[in-house]
Amino acid sequence: MISLRKVPILGWIMIASCVITLVLIPSRKELDQTKDELATVKNELKAKQKVVEQNFPLSGDFDLVKAEGDAQKRLTEAFSIVYGGLHSKEDLEKNNNMLQSYLGTDLAKEALLDSYNQDQYFLEKNIQTQFGIKNVTDKHDCEILVVVTYQMKIDGKTYGKAYTLNYDLENQKVLSYKYDSMKVVNTDENK
Repeated sequence: MISLRKVPILGWIMIASCVITLVLIPSRKELDQTKDELATVKNELKAKQKVVEQNFPLSGDFDLVKAEGDAQKRLTEAFSIVYGGLHSKEDLEKNNNMLQSYLGTDLAKEALLDSYNQDQYFLEKNIQTQFGIKNVTDKHDCEILVVVTYQMKIDGKTYGKAYTLNYDLENQKVLSYKYDSMKVVNTDENK
């Protein structure tokens, strides 16, 4: 019989390594579960990559330049009318459907609060409507900045408002918006 004292230290290390290895080997069930999880993640990644490729503005037959031009035309027209182009109930009735279509119901309603209340129209004229699009990476959700300056009837001063829109270029519609009002703008008209 071999005495335990005579077994060299390397032998004990080898025996301990074998025991640890046998204990740490994953079961077939764990391996299959991990394999399934990996396959699911790969499928999700492929699906997301496909969506990104489809929404990329330069893919397929989507004309990015035309879509940006259409958005600029529509939004500039709508904001110019809301901020200075409405002077009567007839003006509002004539343009209301277009404003709802171009801006969406919520934004049109919000913006019109600046223009009139009941039969009182507050804005004299639109001074300027500026438009800018951030770098487009998704044709269904890009960021557009619209800045309008307008003159009030009451005091004749020029004011402004900046809108940040999340916009769907393919369907030409506002997805969401936020805005900031600006203080009196110093122009020659204010002096």
